[in-house]
Amino acid sequence: MSYLDLHTTGHRRRALPLASLIAAALMVPLSGQACGPDFPNRLLVNRNGTLLYMPEGNFAFEATRLVPVDPQLPRWQAPAPATPPKPMPLSPEQQAIAQMRATQTVEEADAVNAQGLSNAARLYTLGAVAFAAEDPRASQYFQQVLALPAAEQEAWGLRAQYSLGRLLMGDHGTPENESGSEPVVKHPEKAQLEQALAAFQQVIDQVKSGTADPDQLALSSLGQQARIHLWLGEIAPAAQLYAQQAAQGESRWWSLAAIYLHLSGQPAACGGVKTGHSRFRWCSSWSPLSCSPAAVIWRCPASLTVRPASNSLSIRP
Repeated sequence: MSYLDLHTTGHRRRALPLASLIAAALMVPLSGQACGPDFPNRLLVNRNGTLLYMPEGNFAFEATRLVPVDPQLPRWQAPAPATPPKPMPLSPEQQAIAQMRATQTVEEADAVNAQGLSNAARLYTLGAVAFAAEDPRASQYFQQVLALPAAEQEAWGLRAQYSLGRLLMGDHGTPENESGSEPVVKHPEKAQLEQALAAFQQVIDQVKSGTADPDQLALSSLGQQARIHLWLGEIAPAAQLYAQQAAQGESRWWSLAAIYLHLSGQPAACGGVKTGHSRFRWCSSWSPLSCSPAAVIWRCPASLTVRPASNSLSIRP
């Protein structure tokens, strides 16, 4: 072996340990954090403080992770922005519906020229007028919509099914007296509330089967079912339904906060809350059998923000 070969071999032997040292030096920063690479350095600066005190959580974020997203249900979409300064002209159908909705009785609504309306739209609108007037004929009109062939119902069929659920649960909005407080509302009997649960479940099942849901009534039905379970004193299914709403993206986490406050025995005392845009109505005390979650009420700790419940997503019957 020549001198050149011996020199080259020795150089390679010296280069191998050197390369190992360089590689080890480069790997030191990766293994230096004993707690794992996923912990931010700011948590490791004061380890005692990090380990001895509970971190501040984000209830709104964690509420969306209580249950998995249901792929068969739509994801919540924020309401459209305010009407532009120059709204688009109404179609003949929209004009006829607006004229019918402006009336006070079913007879007045039926007298409106509804030539541009489909049969389903006319029947549903008559039911909506009866609903607003608390006319018992509302149920008959909604049933007539559902009796039509599926191809003729269009979107009105799902709305009629949802409105039937509201009728059965006695949901005619949240009354408010002059002092701003809400009176105790007498709810229907358990058998009728169970019928309402079934009506809302039909809405959910139809949407899961592929029925179009432009008004997000399936998500609103989850909230209505939760309300009924609260009225019946069934906290667990109510929490499950509100959690599903939150998982789908709807801002229903404050309803879960209300349930927590109720279970923990903390009183609710928000009263009437005024904002820059509208006045939200709240119950003077929270009870699953008396509080109407048209605006779900819970105590107002500084770490939480008071917001209205979002059943307003549903189309006004």
